[in-house]
Amino acid sequence: MTRTRPQHKPTIDQPITVDSSVEIPADTTAVFAYLANLEHNPVWNWAVTDTRSLDGAPRRGSRYMQTHSSPRRSKEILEITSFRQSEHLEVTSRVDGTVVFYRYDLFAMSAEKTELRLAVELHSRRRVGRPDLFTERLASVLDINLENLKAAIVENHESTGRSGAA
Repeated sequence: MTRTRPQHKPTIDQPITVDSSVEIPADTTAVFAYLANLEHNPVWNWAVTDTRSLDGAPRRGSRYMQTHSSPRRSKEILEITSFRQSEHLEVTSRVDGTVVFYRYDLFAMSAEKTELRLAVELHSRRRVGRPDLFTERLASVLDINLENLKAAIVENHESTGRSGAA
């Protein structure tokens, strides 16, 4: 796994941005199929307790209701804002005056290996007292979640007979 790194030292007016990447021993089709089904989020994201589709199969414009247990109990609306099969997915989250953009890019390293890059950009109306510490904590959580995502995709990929079905 590539170590997450802050993009810059944010101020109150600037978004907080972190990115990370992970290599997954599965083809891009299987990785994308699993990732794009946001109802899988509770499997790999430790802070998510439930994710439900509001309007059908994953595609651009699909919306989801998601419930968090941390940092406090909350609900948010997720929307898929960009969807390019097997190569790119963008999801926008809105909750309590905060907007978060998740940008996932997939790269085939071989027929059975995918590099997944994730960039998270957080825009908040709330003051962040120590943006540097907040960014480090966000980066750490992102690393944990990507490792969990990798394990979930590998398990799903193996249980579906390496067919790419999710």
